[in-house]
Amino acid sequence: LLTDAESLEEAGERELAEATARQVNSTLPGWPFIQRRVGFIFFRNQHWAQGVPYVCRSLRGDPTHVAALTELGIAYNLHFQHDLSLPLFERALAKEPESEYVQRNFAAAEVLAGDFERAQSLAEAAYASKKTEIAWGALVHSLALQSEWLHLEEVLSATRADMILPAGAMSQADLEYWMAVSKAGQGLFGSVRTGRPEDWQQVLSDAAAYAYAGANFTLIADIVTFFRRTGSEPTRLLSAAGAAAYLAGGDARLRDVHADAADSSLVQSILEQPTKILGATIGGNDVADGEAPLASCSDVQSSDEPFSVPSPR
Repeated sequence: LLTDAESLEEAGERELAEATARQVNSTLPGWPFIQRRVGFIFFRNQHWAQGVPYVCRSLRGDPTHVAALTELGIAYNLHFQHDLSLPLFERALAKEPESEYVQRNFAAAEVLAGDFERAQSLAEAAYASKKTEIAWGALVHSLALQSEWLHLEEVLSATRADMILPAGAMSQADLEYWMAVSKAGQGLFGSVRTGRPEDWQQVLSDAAAYAYAGANFTLIADIVTFFRRTGSEPTRLLSAAGAAAYLAGGDARLRDVHADAADSSLVQSILEQPTKILGATIGGNDVADGEAPLASCSDVQSSDEPFSVPSPR
């Protein structure tokens, strides 16, 4: 039945796969192996709240299982619950300190948690082991967030020279985009202002987002000033970054931006959690802002079935 559930999931029959997975768990309750695989089915379908209780209970029976620790950490990370995700990654890394799988996902979590130096260290180790998209992405994000623009450009140049593009969705266009962001970070706005206005404006806005998350408020003010000199209105993302930076004690040049965007829900969100501004620039973080937080493992009941699990729709 468990194999059937996983086959149904691969075939796109998600609701039937989840219903079958529940049946398996009710037939063999309390088996960590079963609970873990059932939980992973929910995770792969992005039904995080339903999957968490299964994976949590699997860890009670097998507390050092690296995949369970890591996948549960990813689920919490996507919901910005870093107090729950980071200890799980620490436990996984302690069990398998050389695991590229753990390192790259731990690095991505540290990016959003705000420990950019730790993220860089983990990402460099992971990328040296296996050149995956997640490891590469965590590395370039961590460098941008620390305003290590020259180092970032070196990494990008090496990637281009060796034609080492990580497996997955990366492309030459992604590499060129990041080269433009690194130039923007260095203040070379004129070299970025090429092609369609919406393209260079997006690059500069994204650079401002990284600058805000990394508390480089002067760069944001410089970008806003450049926009105005070109006769362009700041984008929503740039306005939010500028307004939040001004409220956080940034450059006086951002006063007008703050006046225009002070009531923005995005401004309030990123003031509470600065790295949330990266949701617009880091792919894969598709959890909606304001979604209910996931239950912690300490809150998961020990009964055979997870609490508050809705029937398949």
